[in-house]
Amino acid sequence: MLSNLSTYYGEESIPGRSGSRDSGVAVNGVDGYDSTDSGCGNLGVSPGDRNTVAFEPVAICGMGMRLPGGVNDPDAFWDMLINKRDGRCPVPKDRYNAETWHAAGKKRHVPSDHGYFLDSSIDIKNADASFWSMTKKELEILDPQQRLSLEVVYETLQRAGQKPSELRGRKIGVWVGSFGGDRAELDAADPQTVHPYNLLNGFDFMPADRIHYEFGFMGPSVTVRTACSSSLLGLHQACYALIHGDCEAAVVAGTSIIYSPTLTATMNDHGVLSPSGICKTFDAEADGFVRGEAVVAVYVKRLSDAVRDGDPICSVVLSTASNSSGKSSTMTAPNPDAQEDLIRRAHEVAGITDYSRTAMMECHGTGTPVGDPLECEAVGRVF
Repeated sequence: MLSNLSTYYGEESIPGRSGSRDSGVAVNGVDGYDSTDSGCGNLGVSPGDRNTVAFEPVAICGMGMRLPGGVNDPDAFWDMLINKRDGRCPVPKDRYNAETWHAAGKKRHVPSDHGYFLDSSIDIKNADASFWSMTKKELEILDPQQRLSLEVVYETLQRAGQKPSELRGRKIGVWVGSFGGDRAELDAADPQTVHPYNLLNGFDFMPADRIHYEFGFMGPSVTVRTACSSSLLGLHQACYALIHGDCEAAVVAGTSIIYSPTLTATMNDHGVLSPSGICKTFDAEADGFVRGEAVVAVYVKRLSDAVRDGDPICSVVLSTASNSSGKSSTMTAPNPDAQEDLIRRAHEVAGITDYSRTAMMECHGTGTPVGDPLECEAVGRVF
């Protein structure tokens, strides 16, 4: 995905809220955006350069998040990045017994008693039944990933200057990248205690459908499960749905909550997790990655629509592209040829031929002895 970052609008600039930011309140004319801007002017390309795929720039108008390190909003996330803080912490006691699962010599075990978990300020088990259309019992049983997604989406819409009640019945699409199935695993542990509501925790389609139902959206509803690429592929699909007119706006979310050790232990058996509990990407001592939790969302519209409606614009997506590794050395090994092709394809769709105009490349960065060198090779070929 190629994007063009513009001024960030925090909560102080949400329409209907008091306060202001020196970085700008209006969007028309900010950073070169006006009613006739394609979103590509700052990069020296034009829509006419896109001779392969018709891609209209897409604006990211709002965002919400729950991340490790006590990050619950965009300002806190920016503060973490600027101050180079790390969200690593011990496994919370309400997830699983890390001492038991981290026991030395145990055949199946988790590699570390640390990871990247949401902190104790986030209650993953309880919610206000009066705020949603679910009964108290249904909320008690609800998969925490779904419950937190509802909260984060609500905040995302507010930061985008939208009133959720006014979006009901409109063609708003939802794409949710989802990973893991911890709640379904726990539900199946004792079949005799399973409640009918548990059925809706196990279906793959429910993360997106739950958001659609609670907010009354009428656009496409898609849950994406493609491992590490799930939420980014969801954004790719949402962009093209916007361009093709399948929806007028879209919510794209990603969720991963860890409350069972089973998947972590299984991934450790495959040798991809760091025994030190620290992800040292592109480092000579890299020994694997560390699993983490997150619930994030963005609200996106066609750039022309966002400018017309006076929406806040956090960033502009100039293009997206998607492929897969094909027949690589193993089922899970990256393919540098495919990665190189994907990077070049994204630039091609955006009409960008001068790769030096790309200021930053965010890598997958698995921190594994196999994945890191192959990804470096692919990036090096292009840049």
